[in-house]
Amino acid sequence: MTFQSRNGTESTSGDDYNNDGVLGSYLHKNRVLKTISVVNREDVERKNKLVALANEVDVKNQRLVEMECKYNSIECKYNSISQERDELHQAYVEGTRQMQCIIEDIEKLKLDLESQRKEYLQIENEKKKLIHENKKMKQKLKLMKGKLKVPKDVGGDNDGKAIDFLYKELQQRKNEIEELEEQYHPLVDREHKSNNELQEARKEFIKGLSDVKRGRGSIGIKRLGDLNVMPFRNAWHQKFPSSEANAKAAEMCTSWQELVNNASWHPFKIITSDGKLQEIIDDNDEKLKGLKEEWGEEVYTAVTTALLELNEHNPSGRYPIQELWNFTVKRKASLKEVIQHVSKRLKNKKG
Repeated sequence: MTFQSRNGTESTSGDDYNNDGVLGSYLHKNRVLKTISVVNREDVERKNKLVALANEVDVKNQRLVEMECKYNSIECKYNSISQERDELHQAYVEGTRQMQCIIEDIEKLKLDLESQRKEYLQIENEKKKLIHENKKMKQKLKLMKGKLKVPKDVGGDNDGKAIDFLYKELQQRKNEIEELEEQYHPLVDREHKSNNELQEARKEFIKGLSDVKRGRGSIGIKRLGDLNVMPFRNAWHQKFPSSEANAKAAEMCTSWQELVNNASWHPFKIITSDGKLQEIIDDNDEKLKGLKEEWGEEVYTAVTTALLELNEHNPSGRYPIQELWNFTVKRKASLKEVIQHVSKRLKNKKG
């Protein structure tokens, strides 16, 4: 036998433990009597625990390294996303600034155009007035000439003096008309230039709004002359409820789109409405009649709508075009409506 102290130190003397004296009493209080096999087993257990603890430390160290790698990766991604967010924000701020500049330029252009139109109308009215007066004076001169039985240059004749006066008045009116025309032509040129600039502004808005999702707003981009495929799908599913219906509908829609774009096909007729000539769909066109009879009103309306759009907005080209559109009232959007729409969107984003 051997014995072990309570703090783990060992003694090689087992006889002292059984001593009845002070030493034995002390050993009983501070030592635990164990067999050698027990001590050896406990020693093995301690070593095993140490090994297990060492392995656990290694595992935790490995997990710590993995966590550090993940943290570094996440930090890199965060930094990349933050940088991308900052760049997007900067691009948004710059885009907003440019859009605001465009809006301000268009507002100035509209004011300038309005001023030019007023000036143009004023000059046009003055010109018409002078022309009217000129005609009256010519008629009066002709009438007075008819009354004269002698040449105009006969001296002392009151009618001759009156004719001379009228000639001078006519010449003065003619000079005034020429002066007005000199003012009129630059105004016409300026108006054409302003209209061209407004058209360029519309093109810029179309370009800017093409990539923007319209959402629930009433203003957006519409491709005029483009056939809507949904009526074709509905018609095919009603007649042929199969998996091939969508593909067949797309083929049919493409075929009719090519026909709509064909300038040699002109299914229109001219009527007079309120004293004005107007071009409308010819209901007797054989192709359209056959389409309506075989595929119904919805498909017919889709085709005729595309035809009317192209005939109104791109009759010479007969191909779909993009246009600023007011979807609420179903017409071209005015620049004023587009500017109000864009300004509202910018204010909402800032808020």
